[in-house]
Amino acid sequence: MSDIVIKSDTGRAPPVLTAADNSAERSDFLAYFDEHNGRTPVEVASAEEQRLSYYFEALDKRLTRGGPTAKGGTPKPFSVTTYLIPPVLRDYKPLDVYQSGDLRGIFKNIAAQTRSIVMSEVMICPESALHDADLRERPYVHLGGVEPTFLNGHTGDQRSYNFGFFDVRQDSDAQEAHWKKYSSDIALPVLALNDDMLKTIQPHQPQKLLRPLQTIITLCNHDMMHNMVNTISRGDISRPMEAHYKPEMRHFMEDKTGPYGVEDALGFEGALIVGHARTWQDLKDTPIGEKMSQAIESFYDHLAVMAGAMEKDPSLSLEDRHQAIDYFATAVPYALARLVPLHDPLMERALARGQEIDPAPQKTLSLASTAGHTQIIQAFQNYRKAGSPLAADENAPQSYNEAKKVQIVRILPEIAVLLSPARKGSPEYKAHARSDEMDRDIVNIIVRHTKDAPSY
Repeated sequence: MSDIVIKSDTGRAPPVLTAADNSAERSDFLAYFDEHNGRTPVEVASAEEQRLSYYFEALDKRLTRGGPTAKGGTPKPFSVTTYLIPPVLRDYKPLDVYQSGDLRGIFKNIAAQTRSIVMSEVMICPESALHDADLRERPYVHLGGVEPTFLNGHTGDQRSYNFGFFDVRQDSDAQEAHWKKYSSDIALPVLALNDDMLKTIQPHQPQKLLRPLQTIITLCNHDMMHNMVNTISRGDISRPMEAHYKPEMRHFMEDKTGPYGVEDALGFEGALIVGHARTWQDLKDTPIGEKMSQAIESFYDHLAVMAGAMEKDPSLSLEDRHQAIDYFATAVPYALARLVPLHDPLMERALARGQEIDPAPQKTLSLASTAGHTQIIQAFQNYRKAGSPLAADENAPQSYNEAKKVQIVRILPEIAVLLSPARKGSPEYKAHARSDEMDRDIVNIIVRHTKDAPSY
């Protein structure tokens, strides 16, 4: 393993803003956007490549294992149906040129052609900070898609996690404005937390809790894979003839994911989630895997300290304490569900620690139901048919562990079914079966069009 660089080249991790009115933290929060306004996507891409060196090593292992047996791709078995289909309508297969080491410099080449980069380190802030007045006054800061995930712990429960991104976009000069309005786009991921829940933990050194959470959500975030396909997703702001691989990438991805909706296992987002989860299998037994485990322990260690201090606060009822501890204890499983199955040792450890700390863990047994969602039912069935049901009865969980796993499926059904033990022939099974070769082909397309590009 090469040396692992954890922080970005600014010398610090992205900000953690624990309260909108914390002046010191807020200054740091705003400065983060200002810093990126002074950077180019290629500069950011170079720093990301350095920070993610460990990830590229693991991804290279996957791509090598998933490599075709000969140039042009893995031979497909003979089929009369395929033979009769005109070549232009058959499955599209990029020419295979990938060699180990071709990932070096790939982010810089992508950023140079698309004028954009998506960072994978996640900042944390209160929900209210998403609409901070000073941010709105910065013309280069734009709020991208931020999706809320509601816990639905009880009827009327408005606690949510909000995950998405900000964009720092620089305006084009007058000469270029007729092509595109912006000359660059740097996307900054953000996890926004409930203001009321953050207020409850304010007296108890919240940075000590949220910094480990930042590490966990960053390692679970798959945005580095969005960079590979950003010519057909949200990031590309290239001019005509700049992103040379765009037509081929669009053709390939439309062939693979185009027929499927956003919630489908074989859709665009599903492909990125599965690829990231598969890369994690080559990372979990490395120093990065240890870093994840340490972050989980640090998070729950401080949550336990908070719970003890909150118990001595006469202004907080048992219900108040339970709501806050439950909210933060569930934040880690919410993040991990994007990376591992629900029976993974990391998930089991997080749930065990959460149960120990919650002052009223029995309250989780009466979680509000969102039954009826097809993917919820499918996820339950996949675990059951694999011989590892999430609960004896998913409609009436009998333990904290069961209730929390059922809750994760209900609040993140598309991801939960995608990373469940899929039945052979199911869409999620097909998503995993195609993933290594598909990701190699994505890189093949980029490499063929950028390999001889000049250094930046």
